[in-house]
Amino acid sequence: MVFEDANQFRKEVADYVVEYRRQIKLRPNEKHRVRVKCKNANCKWLLYASIDRDSGDFIVKNYHPVHKCIPLNRNKLCNSKLIARKFKDIIVSQPYIRIWEIQDLIRKTLGLYVGKTLCYKAKQRIMKEDMGDWNVEIARLCDYADMIKQTNPGSTYWVRIDKEAEPGKNLFVCFYVCFHAFKQGWLEGCRNIIGFDGCFLKGACKGEERRKQFWRCSKASFEVKFGEEVHAMSQLGKKEITEDLLHYDPRNWSRAFFQPHSKCDVVENNMCESFNSWILAARHKSIITMLEVIRHKMMNRHIDMIKFVVTWLSDIAPMARTIQERNKEYLNNCNVQWNGVNGFEISEGEYSFVVDLEKKHYDCRLWMLRGIPCPHVICAYYYLNQDPDQHVEHWYKKETFLKAYSHFIQPISNMRMCPETTNPSIEPPKPRKMPGRPGKKRRKSKDEPKKWGKLSRK
Repeated sequence: MVFEDANQFRKEVADYVVEYRRQIKLRPNEKHRVRVKCKNANCKWLLYASIDRDSGDFIVKNYHPVHKCIPLNRNKLCNSKLIARKFKDIIVSQPYIRIWEIQDLIRKTLGLYVGKTLCYKAKQRIMKEDMGDWNVEIARLCDYADMIKQTNPGSTYWVRIDKEAEPGKNLFVCFYVCFHAFKQGWLEGCRNIIGFDGCFLKGACKGEERRKQFWRCSKASFEVKFGEEVHAMSQLGKKEITEDLLHYDPRNWSRAFFQPHSKCDVVENNMCESFNSWILAARHKSIITMLEVIRHKMMNRHIDMIKFVVTWLSDIAPMARTIQERNKEYLNNCNVQWNGVNGFEISEGEYSFVVDLEKKHYDCRLWMLRGIPCPHVICAYYYLNQDPDQHVEHWYKKETFLKAYSHFIQPISNMRMCPETTNPSIEPPKPRKMPGRPGKKRRKSKDEPKKWGKLSRK
């Protein structure tokens, strides 16, 4: 076996003894020669390697492969460097991982017990190597903004600093960037929707039954249905909960009061939450490293979405097609009355809805809100022997989808390639003191095992 040098040899030996849980000692352990022996006096396992005089390579010259010792679940060579090397990808993808979870991961993967200090040092080593240097990157934030301006003309960016909190210092406040490609793509191919990551109704309705009833109120598409669902909620007891709920403007949380121009009937915040989950690993990096990781993810997604269009079975987006086909399953419950022109009365159960195909007006409002024909509108088009797929809004068509991805982000070199500038150096913001008494105990995870019993004072 041939190695580049003694360091590579030691690394391979460490991987071997950790995998097979053997106890070894290195003596001598020098730059030009290393002898590895088993610590058990009765075990004759031996490995010796040194520099070859002719080739200059580090070569194994003596090897006795048989072990007579038993494996142990503790090993000194399983140090913070080895843990960081073996579990780097897992820790980077899960920045919130707890120290005890890393211990449990090592025990399940390698069968070894390690201390909390080793796991903590390994995590800190990974964070420092992969997450970037906060002070260095935040100081060059203005230079990064200039690079975006030069490589992607038309992009919008703001760097806001605070010069008054501490005289003579430029403290970071916020950074905003919107690439020109995304800006144009949103204007040309996206519905007029902007998501905000905030929800003021989170604690308005507590209890499983009230929570379900709240969603019925929120998803009611016309005012009569909304009133019935609100009344049903008040019958569950504690009318003050219903009064508190109606204190918030229904135009912000119920479909019955949404305007139809955006063609979006979404009442939850799942789009923002899914995006936050998508960039979760990047959010724990230093600022420029974080922005670059997100930019690279968006560039890759741009390409993936263009390839995704090729898989469409029709001109309508797959999700819209699924909704359309599901709506067609409810046709048997509807009764159709036609006025001879474009007006219909569609009866379903105790409700009767008026549909005007020329004005695209409909009492149920689902077609107006979503832009996808609902079961009652599909009944009307089938009555006239017309294909309802032709009346799906253009927002769900392939041509509009491709417009959203017709502009591309231009490549940007890293900060090492950026020349020195006269931009002001920015410093990290001052730590904000949170209100209330600071906690002395950390918050334990739900899955974290509890410790039982009391420790003696000795």
